[in-house]
Amino acid sequence: MIRTLPRLSSQERLVYGMVVVWILTMISVPIVRWTLGDAALPTAVSLGVLMQVIAVCVVLISARGAGGARSPPSA
Repeated sequence: MIRTLPRLSSQERLVYGMVVVWILTMISVPIVRWTLGDAALPTAVSLGVLMQVIAVCVVLISARGAGGARSPPSA
């Protein structure tokens, strides 16, 4: 019997997509260094850090909700 994967919401697709983009960026850093040299390394590392920040922000906002990220929880 073939089992299908559960459907993902658009928010979950965004989260997984950003994590995949970050991982691919980190994989590409040594490749960029190998092909373009050490001069390209700061740009590649900066891009990797930027992708990580964006991925973490997307995960946190989706976990808490966009409205909850702006205001503290009410007691």
